[in-house]
Amino acid sequence: MAAQNTAAWIPSAKAEIELTSVPVYEPGPHELLIKNKSLAFNPIEWKIQKLGIFVDKYPTILGWSLAGTVEKVGAEVKGFNVGDRVVAERKMINPNPGLQHGAMQQYVIAKDSSAGKLPDSVSFDAASASLTNLMTAVGVLNLSMGLARPPPTGVAKPTGKKLLVYGGSSVLGRQTAELARRAGYTVVTTSSPSNAAEARRFAGDAAIVDHTQPPDEVVEQLAKLGPFDFLFDAITTPATKPVLAGVLRRQGGGVYWSVAPTGPEPDADLPAGVERKGASYPAVVEANEETNRWFFDELLPAGLASGDVTVPKILKLPGGLKSAQDALDRMVKNETGGAKLVVDPWET
Repeated sequence: MAAQNTAAWIPSAKAEIELTSVPVYEPGPHELLIKNKSLAFNPIEWKIQKLGIFVDKYPTILGWSLAGTVEKVGAEVKGFNVGDRVVAERKMINPNPGLQHGAMQQYVIAKDSSAGKLPDSVSFDAASASLTNLMTAVGVLNLSMGLARPPPTGVAKPTGKKLLVYGGSSVLGRQTAELARRAGYTVVTTSSPSNAAEARRFAGDAAIVDHTQPPDEVVEQLAKLGPFDFLFDAITTPATKPVLAGVLRRQGGGVYWSVAPTGPEPDADLPAGVERKGASYPAVVEANEETNRWFFDELLPAGLASGDVTVPKILKLPGGLKSAQDALDRMVKNETGGAKLVVDPWET
């Protein structure tokens, strides 16, 4: 095994990423040492860097989604062996994260509870690119909203219930729409015309409303497709809140869910009778041991192998970890073309 490990770290709050050498870590009793073959980037990473939020100890190594091979297993690990192909999710936000858990490096420590085996037919890039958003979708749909699970493969019988996913052209919105559709729910979603074809790959025959229209027109068209039993805002910006609130007001009020966690104070700008709820949805999955294992042992590997979990469009950046800052900057500028950005940490 190599004695050195290359990482892309942030030396101080709001600083640019730098490449550095760090040790090859030893796994703890319930941990895996993974040789990282595919790193997928998530919006939370640029927000931590650019805004200086969540982390209060530097340097730090970011990165939540990876796939690779097991190099070493901890003393109490069961079900994993050296050489296994795996996908792994870093545990959610920790104000003092250990450097060993950040995915932006060649060797990464992962908890055995946050990893799953990959069939040989599933590429590392497909797994890392699908992981975090699909886990988020499970957290919001199945654990927070209480929707039924889909089968690992195939489509469930219709439930007669209807879900609105605002932002079906985003990677999260697309995978949320697909998960709900496969669980037997009627899905209505939104997209810009330029991304509608990609949204359609996931949404199937769902109705898709152009959300680049004036907000009042979007509300009008969505309301005609309702009423909705469940509503989810996969974008969550100041511009999306009035639309979701407007749709709910049309059907007498209620609750919608969003990707932004809610604080101790209610949303003051929401109309009476309308409530927004949010959470760190992967953390919600992690906290539910049975759902967490179902996700890693059944839904993700079986769905990817069968094609029932559609892989997002992937843009693989050249240069490996040298492109980490470029990936974060592209997400800030919304210059990803609707693709999930990935790199091979070993590429030079």
